[in-house]
Amino acid sequence: MAEIRRQPIKINMLGAFSMEYDGNVLTDEKSRTKQVWLLLKYLLANRHRDVTTEELVEILWEDGIDNPNNALKNLVYRLRGLLDTVGRGENGEYIINKRGICRWNDEIECIIDTELLENAYAQAENEPTAENYGKVIDIYNGDFLENCVYEKWAVPMAVKYKDIFFDSVEKCCELLRKEGRFEEIDLVATKAAKIDPFVESCHISKMRALFAMDRKKEAMAYYEYVNDLFYSELGVIPSEELRAIYNEIVKGVKAIEADILNIKDDLREKAGENGIRGAFFCEYEVFRNVYRREARMLERSGQSIFVALFTVSSVSGGSLPQDKNEQMMDILRDVLVGSLRRGDVVSRYSPSQYIVMLPTVTYENSDIIVKRIRKAFSEVYRGSVVALECKVTPIEPAV
Repeated sequence: MAEIRRQPIKINMLGAFSMEYDGNVLTDEKSRTKQVWLLLKYLLANRHRDVTTEELVEILWEDGIDNPNNALKNLVYRLRGLLDTVGRGENGEYIINKRGICRWNDEIECIIDTELLENAYAQAENEPTAENYGKVIDIYNGDFLENCVYEKWAVPMAVKYKDIFFDSVEKCCELLRKEGRFEEIDLVATKAAKIDPFVESCHISKMRALFAMDRKKEAMAYYEYVNDLFYSELGVIPSEELRAIYNEIVKGVKAIEADILNIKDDLREKAGENGIRGAFFCEYEVFRNVYRREARMLERSGQSIFVALFTVSSVSGGSLPQDKNEQMMDILRDVLVGSLRRGDVVSRYSPSQYIVMLPTVTYENSDIIVKRIRKAFSEVYRGSVVALECKVTPIEPAV
């Protein structure tokens, strides 16, 4: 009788975990004991070596367990039953467990995406082409074992594979740039930004590609998105490099010949952009420039200008959960813009703070304004777990 050739088991460990064999798919989405899944994933991640019982006990039961040998033996039995739902390989058991050693059976042929990733990366480093680095990028579909992000043993592996991915993204984009393949850079950078939106090099590559394809308005809008993202999530502004690209794009847009009427129309604030009837809302970088201009003019004008910092927090003084914080910040923004004058300037300063510039007011007037903001905020939000604090200080003239 001719030997039956069985297909390999396909295993995905980047992103959502899954095993597939002969049309049968096993995922960790169904409710099963956590230790069973941890045992499977750990053995697969270390499938080319023997794992001792002591090592597994430390991984599976951090707080210790009575009779660990029997506990592990029972867990292996349950795992074998789980793997039977996928189908057996031609060489018998998936798991080998004897004489204090446990391991995945290497005689069972597997195709694992992490190994494909490492092999593709080695090939790309040996033959650095955009196509070879593109293969690495195509394989990476998410962070290593995304449901195990809090497992200490998985963290170094997750960092390793993520570094491989982003190094490939950077080198691929550079090679594509030299060949003028900007559409492909846009696709690569977009995927990378979805994997981790706070890796700024991806945004830089995307903006440069959009600029090179003469999609300048799209590039400017993308910068606004990145700027808002970094403000709201991290409380920081983009790097000088990213802002320099933005300024370069702006200059390119304005380099087109235009008469004074066109320029005036471009400068005019359109309804709906910042809410013409209320305060002027802008990025913090714009706010800072306005502040500096006003500080320069103070000595000559003799006016008084105050700056108010509004902070949202829990009533105990701590930070709010992220979703609750964003909800409160949206409410506060609407209150500030709707309650202040058209000449007042508002900007988001940090994830939980707005800064406001109040020109031509006295300290007494500023106190009245703050009370009005508090009242309006409390009328919109009637809960008891959120506190709104405010500190006011005058702008000092520039020396």
